[in-house]
Amino acid sequence: MGSGIETMVEKLVVPTVKVACGFKVEDNELIALVGFAMAPTSREVLTKVSFWLFKINGSVLKCGICDRGPLTRKGLFLHLTRVHREEVKALVRDELTRELKKVAHAGKADLL
Repeated sequence: MGSGIETMVEKLVVPTVKVACGFKVEDNELIALVGFAMAPTSREVLTKVSFWLFKINGSVLKCGICDRGPLTRKGLFLHLTRVHREEVKALVRDELTRELKKVAHAGKADLL
């Protein structure tokens, strides 16, 4: 992948983990990270990837990657950013690539 996508992936790791832990990511924060044009696509990526990063069993919060828990929201945030950063980056990279391909195909269809 291009270095532009890698830069964006790195910037989206922390917001993705924040969403997974139930913390808010404001639109202004996202716009500051990736720019106005990429903010909606980035929001879609955050939402989709964050779903896979946690599990709730009753009232117990666990890591969705290694099943470690019980964890608090802050504990899950620290665990995901420190232990599973590379896995989160890979998930974000895959989903971002998928979303960008959808946008590219939609743009080509509009031109026809």
